[in-house]
This record gives sequence, C-alpha cells and structure tokens, in this order.
Amino acid sequence: MEKFFTINRDTTLKQLKAQYQELCKQLHPDVPGGSNREFLRMQREYEGCVQALEKRLARRNRIDGVVRGVFGVLADVMQTVHEDPSSVHRFAERLKNDRGSVEREVGEVAQRFGRELVRTLISREED
Repeated sequence: MEKFFTINRDTTLKQLKAQYQELCKQLHPDVPGGSNREFLRMQREYEGCVQALEKRLARRNRIDGVVRGVFGVLADVMQTVHEDPSSVHRFAERLKNDRGSVEREVGEVAQRFGRELVRTLISREED
C-alpha cells in the first residue's frame, strides 16, 4: 500500500489537511495525470490519518484534564489555607483523630489519578 501522508507525533489536523489539499490538486481525476483509483486510495488513507490524529488529541486532552484536575485541587487547598489558616489545624486535628479515613480518602484519590494516568500513557505508547 502506498503511503501518501507524512505524519509524526507533532502533526496537527491542520497540517494533515494541507497535505490532503495538495495531494487533491495532484491526484484528482479531473486533473491531467490524475487517477480515480489513486485519488480514492489517498482519501481512504486520509480518513484513517484523521481518525488516528483525533484519537491522539482526545488522549492528550484526557492527560491534560487529569493534570489540571490535580493542580486544581492543589490550588483549592492553597486558596483555602490562604483564606483560612486555621483549616490546616482542623485538618491536622482530623488526621490525628481519624487518621485511617483520611489516609483512605487521600489514597483513593491518588489511586484514581495513578490509574488514569497509567492507562492514558499506555494507550499513547500504542500509537
């Protein structure tokens, strides 16, 4: 199978579309030297490339969302501490009185974050 498109990890949909438009000018059946067969093969490859790039973009967005979520939680904690410094003391008191449940809550959040991050990174490597 002939490869019409050159894509790498950094290729954007806009760049792919530019390659597609250039190839259309060369391969379209109405253009001298164009071929219906080659044009259709190129279109099928283009559709596959678009799907692959959209999948990669969705995966990147998931990673960004997970990271933004973690930093959002940290920012909320920092804001709470800034606005109400005694909240640190209340948390420390809760931790001292009910260490098990606090550790479980923190552990569950960390596990969910870790599972999502690992799942996303593994699927990224499969590309």
